[in-house]
Amino acid sequence: MSPFVLASLAAWLLVVACGWVFRSRTYATFRAVGLGLQVLFASALFPRVHGLWPLFVYGHAAVFVHALALIRPRLRPLAYRALISIPGALFGAGTMLALPWVLL
Repeated sequence: MSPFVLASLAAWLLVVACGWVFRSRTYATFRAVGLGLQVLFASALFPRVHGLWPLFVYGHAAVFVHALALIRPRLRPLAYRALISIPGALFGAGTMLALPWVLL
């Protein structure tokens, strides 16, 4: 397994465990499924991004940081929304929309 996949699985496990302990079983289940698909698709796409890998890793990490922050939801400052929340949401949605390319 590549370091990207191992780090993604560790982040997935961290979010799910923290969601289970600090929020609810429902949130943990929701994040386990959603982030599980995110990890699966991103792991398939990562070897093909070549020169854009720093942006890809940043977007992927933003997804996990955003999911962790939503365990205790509250209004965050503009810097957080601009650097984590919006890029994380866009990257997560974009990765899910990449399903046809992942299958090919």
